[in-house]
Amino acid sequence: MNENNFSIEDARAFIAKSKWVFAKTMKATPHEYVNRKVISPTEQAEFDKFVRFIRENGEKCLYWNKEYTYLLIDGWYYWTMGAPIEETFILNRASTKTNKIVNGKMIVISPERRSYGDLHARE
Repeated sequence: MNENNFSIEDARAFIAKSKWVFAKTMKATPHEYVNRKVISPTEQAEFDKFVRFIRENGEKCLYWNKEYTYLLIDGWYYWTMGAPIEETFILNRASTKTNKIVNGKMIVISPERRSYGDLHARE
């Protein structure tokens, strides 16, 4: 990886070496995260580049009526909460087995109903 470029291969390398933590406080919306505050300075620089890569190459979708940018890589959606990069410390991911983008909205697949459950519809 060079200083001015970040590729899909760089993203995959960062993903593979990162320690993903299950978000146990949000069981209804299963996902994992990496916390920038607990990784090495080298990994922090890669984290920042990956966040920029997501924002430059991802798809804008609504979740709970708020817009986020999601990037799909190898069966996982990656996103942040949208703060400026220098203030972003959580990088999230959710499997396509539990989440889908449908009509511009991120939805969670409800295992109980075995169907798509739009848990954030407020229309």
